[in-house]
Amino acid sequence: MQEIIGASLVFLCNEQCEVLEDYGVVFDEKIVEAGDYKSLTLKYPHLKAQFFENSVLLPAFINAHTHFEFSNNKASFDYGSFSGWLGSVLNNGGAILENCQGAIQNAIITQLKSGVGSVGAISNHLIEVNLLKESPLSAVVFLEFLGSSYSLEKLKAFEVKFKELKDSEDKKLKAALAVHAPYSVQKDMALSVIQLAKDSQSLLSTHFLESFEELEWVENSKGWFENFYQHFLKESHFKSLYKGANDYIDMFEDTHTLFVHNQFASLEALKRIKSQVKNAFLITCPFSNRLLSGQALDLERIKEAGLSVSVATDGLSSNISLSLLDELRAFLLTHNMPLLKLAKIALLGATRHGAKALALNNGEIEANKRADLSVFGFGEKFIKEQAILQFLLHAKEVERLFLGGKRVI
Repeated sequence: MQEIIGASLVFLCNEQCEVLEDYGVVFDEKIVEAGDYKSLTLKYPHLKAQFFENSVLLPAFINAHTHFEFSNNKASFDYGSFSGWLGSVLNNGGAILENCQGAIQNAIITQLKSGVGSVGAISNHLIEVNLLKESPLSAVVFLEFLGSSYSLEKLKAFEVKFKELKDSEDKKLKAALAVHAPYSVQKDMALSVIQLAKDSQSLLSTHFLESFEELEWVENSKGWFENFYQHFLKESHFKSLYKGANDYIDMFEDTHTLFVHNQFASLEALKRIKSQVKNAFLITCPFSNRLLSGQALDLERIKEAGLSVSVATDGLSSNISLSLLDELRAFLLTHNMPLLKLAKIALLGATRHGAKALALNNGEIEANKRADLSVFGFGEKFIKEQAILQFLLHAKEVERLFLGGKRVI
């Protein structure tokens, strides 16, 4: 059934990042029309209509990269360096995965309360799939492959698990694939997973140049990773699995791939991603970046390479909150750029760009987009020129959330 909602301020989250006053939306499962609220009520006098004073109406957020499976973690992993963190994950990660369903349910609730309607979930064990299917969230679940030496048996087992994920697809949940990282996936194995994605027309994701240690190893076969394989994986690798970052990037030619983190990617590498990968999307996780590598993504470098960026929470393996609102504030505080400009990048990174990264028909207020809409109430009306920044600073919990036109909060 169609209805109308409106608010004092509406963020369209289109390319221009327009902010409009006293605007509204007519919607059912999809957005039918957007326009001046009073004009819409006159045009559709038979429809239920509600206007939210001192409020912001905007598309539901998209959290394009998170690891629900680690939702049990609080202080089991070491922060302050990537190498220390990775070692602690390998030592303690198994215990975190035990009895984690309740923690995953809480993480899903956190998504909804922070205005998230869609997620990109990285999964190794598919523990969260049924919980996501039972929730109102739309999800793209990326089954992640790890394997630093060739194993046909492991590859076949992975293909069976991916078929299981594909068989669970429905209107709200889509199956996708992930190649973990350049230091953790042998090249022939990675190529097999990428071919599986092409054959099944699936999206891909990969962690890429998240740390100096990774960069040093991939480019020069030097540094901390020299001992990593023998100490943690009981394997002997005296050289990188790839002939530099470009060798890794080139595998993803003619794919739709999300490159996650990227803080240590050179301008040359970013330009190669732009030119070589058919549909390339960058994801940044500012809280995780600060806790592990201590370095923020270079936004000017991203712009020069002709790429846009989405903002995501990563998992509780490297965060203290899965609220995307908290993550957006971290984004504002960890990048050196004029705040009003940065606020627009953050907002589009959690809406329009996230939707494009996950190939979803939402993330903007526009006719024929899926009616994933949120309303946040405030005690006062923000000045239009400051509205996006003030919203990101002060928003805590969604007041209304419509997903596919159905009210869920």
